[in-house]
Amino acid sequence: MPAGAVAIILLVNGLQIGLPQPAFVQDGAAWIPGRAVLAAAGYEVQWQQEGNCVLLAGAEPPATIYLDRSEVVIGDRSERLRPPPRRVKGTLYLPVALFRLLGFEVEWEPEAKALRLSKWEQARGVVTIGELKADPPAYIGRRVRLGCEYVTLPGPGQRECLVQDREEMLRCVLPASGAGPSPGEAIRGAIGGRIDVMGEVRLFKSASMYIDILELHPTSGIAALSCGLNTDRASYPRGQVVLVEFSACNQTREAIGLGADVTAHLSIRDDAGGEVWQQELALPASMEPGETELASFRWEPGADVKPGRYVLGLESDMELWAHQACLRIEGSELRGGVPGR
Repeated sequence: MPAGAVAIILLVNGLQIGLPQPAFVQDGAAWIPGRAVLAAAGYEVQWQQEGNCVLLAGAEPPATIYLDRSEVVIGDRSERLRPPPRRVKGTLYLPVALFRLLGFEVEWEPEAKALRLSKWEQARGVVTIGELKADPPAYIGRRVRLGCEYVTLPGPGQRECLVQDREEMLRCVLPASGAGPSPGEAIRGAIGGRIDVMGEVRLFKSASMYIDILELHPTSGIAALSCGLNTDRASYPRGQVVLVEFSACNQTREAIGLGADVTAHLSIRDDAGGEVWQQELALPASMEPGETELASFRWEPGADVKPGRYVLGLESDMELWAHQACLRIEGSELRGGVPGR
């Protein structure tokens, strides 16, 4: 680094990335290794010897950085760069002002000596929370769509809530004022209410993932039917009967028609995904607003069922879904009605 420079922590879309040289602050200006950061933000970075310029493509907006004349052309507009780009030990450093011109959000944390650059990109369509959590770097900074339901609702003056889909749960931050229906209209005061969410995947300062919601709408049709799965216990000794409960509730203000072609069943699978139990469901042709259906079943694990973790799920060829429930079969056997004795 140059004399008098102070190295800083650099986060791009909430993540630290590999840098050829550290970012630094000198004389009140922040300097950033250009190629590595722009590539991490989704740009295709090309050096063009003729004109001594850097071409940025593959993300919006495209831009050309002219090094000799300290100028950047972004789309159809031209901007002067102050201070100008510089090279340090062969690495091209760009001033933080350039990133602001490219549409990055810039946040400086003086106590931690950390600079946050955020470039939120356009989206990837419908994903599951499990997909987001399985590969965070692929989604951080991107706009996604989720089909989910409320687990917790924000309290007075709060915007944070918890949602879940078929497999996982995730924290979300509601918009201060909803685009489309207001959050209150979408929630309708009901835990388990189904919603369609469009938002940006971000990281809290603790590095945990969340969705910054831009739009949310109440789900309609069969996907709006709130379904629940439960067992009477979380853990069972071998040989004990497992009581399974299925519930379906229409929390919307309209009748939901399921039709005669809906096929659905409950299943219990082991950790390897093998199905050890199945139960067909008989569903009504339609459900009125506020109507609830309950059904209870018994699973009697055979002697071949090994101790371990099992997952109860709803299998359907339609948009019908329920959050999975987990249970354990312990190694101890049921003897005389008292586990483990």
